[in-house]
Amino acid sequence: LQTAWRRFSKQMEYAKTRDAIIHIQASLRCFSQTLKYQIIRSNMIQLQASFRAYRQRKVFLVFKFAAIQVQSVVRSYLVMLDIAQQNFSAKKIQTAFRRFSQMSKYQQILGRMVQL
Repeated sequence: LQTAWRRFSKQMEYAKTRDAIIHIQASLRCFSQTLKYQIIRSNMIQLQASFRAYRQRKVFLVFKFAAIQVQSVVRSYLVMLDIAQQNFSAKKIQTAFRRFSQMSKYQQILGRMVQL
């Protein structure tokens, strides 16, 4: 009877120790896998962020190029308008000067005719 009791108690002690060891191993494996998962997840998030930044930069550069083209067209149009205004003003000045010089010549001719 005593040997049976000792065997039973040793088996129960062994079973408790084994269960404790299995529980500790499971906890360590869980902790280790959690760390690996967190590292992989962090790396994936960084990779996604880099890719999204690359894609956004590409879109930004397309829009920037388009904006530069629009600005170029608008500026050239404004310069063309300015040059047209300057040409118009120059023609007005030239017309007024030619009129003045022709009127002066005409007045001189009239003045000579009256003297004769």
